[in-house]
Amino acid sequence: MLAREASLADAGEEGYRIEVKPGGARLTARTGAGLYYAVQTLRQLVDGDGIPALAITDRPALRWRGLQDDVSRGPVPAVDALERRIRTAAEFKLNLYCLYFETAFDYRSQPLLVAPGGAISAAELRRLDAFAARHHVTLMVQQQSFGHLGSLLRWERYRALAEVDGGSTLSPAVEGTYTLLDSMYREIAPTTGAPFFHVGGDEPADLGQGRTRAMVQASGYAATYLRHLERLHDLLAPLGKRPMVWGDVALKFPELLPRMGRDFVIATWEYLAHDTYAPWIDPLRAAKADFLVCPGTNNWNRVFPNLDQALPGIRVFTREGQAAGALGQLDCTWADNGDALFALNWYPALYAAAAAWQPGDADPERFARAFDWAFFRNRGDEMAQAVRRLNAAHALVSKARPTDATLEVFWLNPARSPLDAKLCLMLEPVAVELQNTEEEALELIGRCRARARRNADLLEAYDLAARRLRSIGTRALTARRVRELYQQALRAQDEPNGAPRVLSLMTSLLELLAQRRQEAALLKTEHERLWLAEARPYFLANLLAQYDQDLRAWMDRADELEAYTVMARNGRHLPPAEQVGLGP
Repeated sequence: MLAREASLADAGEEGYRIEVKPGGARLTARTGAGLYYAVQTLRQLVDGDGIPALAITDRPALRWRGLQDDVSRGPVPAVDALERRIRTAAEFKLNLYCLYFETAFDYRSQPLLVAPGGAISAAELRRLDAFAARHHVTLMVQQQSFGHLGSLLRWERYRALAEVDGGSTLSPAVEGTYTLLDSMYREIAPTTGAPFFHVGGDEPADLGQGRTRAMVQASGYAATYLRHLERLHDLLAPLGKRPMVWGDVALKFPELLPRMGRDFVIATWEYLAHDTYAPWIDPLRAAKADFLVCPGTNNWNRVFPNLDQALPGIRVFTREGQAAGALGQLDCTWADNGDALFALNWYPALYAAAAAWQPGDADPERFARAFDWAFFRNRGDEMAQAVRRLNAAHALVSKARPTDATLEVFWLNPARSPLDAKLCLMLEPVAVELQNTEEEALELIGRCRARARRNADLLEAYDLAARRLRSIGTRALTARRVRELYQQALRAQDEPNGAPRVLSLMTSLLELLAQRRQEAALLKTEHERLWLAEARPYFLANLLAQYDQDLRAWMDRADELEAYTVMARNGRHLPPAEQVGLGP
């Protein structure tokens, strides 16, 4: 039974009460949102044995519990994919969904910014806003309005608005900056009912170096920055939006905070794990500013999110934000390099949802125990264990190199260049363990697939991630084995009757290269399929070009060594190892 109960004062606006007795369940709340969240909790309580008898009164610790989705750095999601993300976020009691835009909105007043197939229209945003509202989610737009606008400023039409030619920062010294932003705001801001409009504002890398140099020299960097924000505030005021702004610059100039805190919501962000986030919180609390804490999933530039950074960061930042009176939390995903599949973000994103809802500390181990059932309706813990193994790749890679399992590491190809081969060889000490760990992940994912009753299609993204991570170890071992086989062939050609052995060794080497090429081709095919399940074809060619370059490296290397094999078959000596990049 569902019922509204105005007297349920201890539940607040979004809280609820659940009472389960042998005769049935009664869910009560003051609001529709509270009833919606009560139903989500009840759904998670249902298992094969039914629902246990219980009484729960629950309410969120933070008013705003958000997830940022970067739609401007490669993948531009299809509307149905965005609706699924919003619906999933709502199921886990997130109530704010932020779309990050640089130039991925279909601005009719600025047609140069609209890439064919790579922009979300006003009609699509209105559809998403209505869909989100039905799920008690507020859709918020973020339009970068200061830095990170190189894709806009590359056009000759807008070049005079840049702080420096070829830069990525709009100049506050040029009045045309505000004419442009006014036209953009008037189009995009009314598409959602959110009370906030995120103006970005982080990392204005060029500020003070070009057209505002005199302004900064006269009044200071902080005053110039604040002047720009005040102009943005004035542009948004007629549109009924309170601006939100990233907090990195303001924290460097805390004298700004008392003035900003009256008009802006400050999104204070830090994505690495720390023992405390006081430097990102205390100045805002002292200034009595309204703020959100913004941890991150640490998915960017990586094959799989680095949970060793993401989970502790989400845990402590959110806990300390609650204690300091934060308005909410906005967990950030980024799509740098345009490689990422959003499906891989759900583990840290849902942990952030739990941390934002429940008061105090959010235990990662308790979350892990609940994850399989809550997300996949799997009664085991296979996916939580698989996630541990996927994440273990970061620690393994960092043992051998001063980095984690980044895309840079993934794309290393020992067939491409001697430098790549040497970098791959650095990973050899952890290669076998990396392979074993990711093979265990693949087996666990397979077992979960057989049992999952919800979101089973998303397991394919985790399967691809495990195969890509495994290939890092495979390529490291291949780098060593190719060198060994070639050098053995060199020695064999000086042995009496060594010709057959030379050919056998070179054939084994070529078979090894063929295996790597085939594996790379399969990864490309699967990645393309999963990309198109989430996003529009726009930008896909950039991803496929990396796979094509990778495949070409395997093929070119094989062709080269095949030619040497033919030489050996005709009685000629193989070139020295150093000459072909296979020396010590």
